[in-house]
Amino acid sequence: MATLEMHIPRSTEVEILMDGETVDARRLFMGDNVRLLVRAYPEAIRLFERIRDPDRLTAALRSSAEISRFYEISCSDGKVAILLRDSVFREAGPRSVDELTLSMRFEGHSLAMPLPLGRLRALGRLLPLLLKGCEAEAVENLLEERLEREGADWAMELFGRMQAAGLLAQGAPPVNRFDGGPRPGLTFLGHTGLVFQSHGGGVAIDPLLWRETGISPETFDVARTRLSALACTHAHWDHFFPAALLWFDKDLPIIVPKVIRPTAFDPPIAEPLRLLGFTDVREAEHWSPIRLGDIEFIPVPFHGEQDEPEAEIDHYTYVLRSDGFCVYGGVDCFQDTYGEMSGVLERVRNEYKPQVAALPVSRLTYEYRWGGVNGFSRYLDTDLLDKTFQYTAGPAEGAAWTRTLGVDWVVPYALFVMKRWMSHEHAQQFREELSRLGLEHKLYPLRPLDSFGPGDLARTLGSRLRRRLLLTLYSSAKIGRLIDRRLSKIRAYRGLRWVLRRVFPSSSVEHH
Repeated sequence: MATLEMHIPRSTEVEILMDGETVDARRLFMGDNVRLLVRAYPEAIRLFERIRDPDRLTAALRSSAEISRFYEISCSDGKVAILLRDSVFREAGPRSVDELTLSMRFEGHSLAMPLPLGRLRALGRLLPLLLKGCEAEAVENLLEERLEREGADWAMELFGRMQAAGLLAQGAPPVNRFDGGPRPGLTFLGHTGLVFQSHGGGVAIDPLLWRETGISPETFDVARTRLSALACTHAHWDHFFPAALLWFDKDLPIIVPKVIRPTAFDPPIAEPLRLLGFTDVREAEHWSPIRLGDIEFIPVPFHGEQDEPEAEIDHYTYVLRSDGFCVYGGVDCFQDTYGEMSGVLERVRNEYKPQVAALPVSRLTYEYRWGGVNGFSRYLDTDLLDKTFQYTAGPAEGAAWTRTLGVDWVVPYALFVMKRWMSHEHAQQFREELSRLGLEHKLYPLRPLDSFGPGDLARTLGSRLRRRLLLTLYSSAKIGRLIDRRLSKIRAYRGLRWVLRRVFPSSSVEHH
């Protein structure tokens, strides 16, 4: 009897947990130091808040073994300061337990089991096979070809447990929604995720395939479409998400930053990727093109997301081009101690002349008191305790960069918009800033899973009508927010909204 093809449904939620927290590059690299550091920093904050006398505060900070382990403590002219010991994080941190937890859920079916760190590679080989659909015998043969015996046996045991738990569906998976996209073309996945497709392949950039964010199940199809490479622009969890990368073919080239001096703010990505099973990890050099079939990928310098002055990062932005179609992606850039983006973007315009740019407009600000975006700050003193800092570019910077780049079209992103009906007030502010500069005609907003191709560059009638619809949705979202604010003054409306949020919870994830 012929065996049936099986696949894992696209709606399946897969998570990798360490100490109950979702695993990211920082946890894979820093190990136990993450848990200890995020405990030490709040303790330092409590001491800063409670003790006003500089000498007593200095003594209290130094008496804490956890704070002293990670921070240098100083007092000068009445100002007490702590500075993270970057040297602690140059090498991988210690792990008290080398075991993670694998969690899978789908429509009432679930599976949770221990996941030894050494079995990440086996998991990373199994999931792409199941997403694409495969017969059980073929799954076993392919795993035996690509894994050592113990890893293949573990993966087949997991395969059997997934079947028993009702986590696999019979038959071939649905039609791949990316197979019909424009070539060359660009598809927005949500947040900063993009797929650049050429006639011969494609590159997926920062794919955040996590159902917790509210993405459409169809977004997972990017992991089973024809790709030439993956790209992870930096180590923050919303750009390098291990559970998302598990879905992709592990023989794909994957382009990551070259981390020169690892820190808690800038952990290396290459080694965690090898743990996941990737065999072709390429560390990018700024301005050095990487040829991927008929696609040219150019890593471009990144300024921004520095957290605090002097914090070193090794992110990149990028240019992608193929067959006369050229795109620039600004990721989460802004400015930092070492420079700002204007000069970089001028060089991009002069050397590559992109027609389309995806630019960040989120304008995130964080308080030192709360440890910024990481839950801990690199530097803190008595003067900074109640102050904030801007982390990413906002609508005004994005509009100015649109003019600098001289692109035909600009797509606002990095707003953590993951659902097609979602909107963000900074997107509307970006439109207003473009209008102020006389550049509103360049705005082409994309919703998750919207694509942009040669027809849009040619400004065909269909493209013009679609853009007009998207701009109308932009305006409608603004009107909706205004109505919501007005109605929020009514107690009954607030009660109804509270009930609806409990019945239809939205994503609780935050930008990183």
